[in-house]
This record gives sequence, structure tokens and C-alpha cells, in this order.
Amino acid sequence: MAAKATSITQGGMSLGTTLGPLSFGATVAATSYTVAWSAAAAMALASAVACLIARRMMLRERPALVAA
Repeated sequence: MAAKATSITQGGMSLGTTLGPLSFGATVAATSYTVAWSAAAAMALASAVACLIARRMMLRERPALVAA
């Protein structure tokens, strides 16, 4: 199970490091730096919220992790 989680995480990170700069550059070219940075900030906030939701879901399923 740990290997599967690691592969999913690494795949997501690789995809993000590949597509992130490309999409940022395309956004700057199409609009402006302000829009690109605002979009990046919104995505970072959405990612933080997703992490918090995932953590709560995991803790609900495994109460023993609450003490950790």
C-alpha cells in the first residue's frame, strides 16, 4: 500500500513540476503576471484545503492516528 501511495504522490509532483511553469508562462503570455500569480495563489489555497479535507477523512477512518 505504501508503494502505491508513493507512486501516486511522485507522479503528481512530476506532473506539477512539468505543467506548472508551462501553464504559468502561457497565462502570463495571454494575460499578465498579476493574473498568473493570482491563479497560482488560488491553486495553492485549493491544495491546502484539499490536504486538510484528506487529513480529516483519514483521521475519521483511523482514530488511532489522532494521538500521533
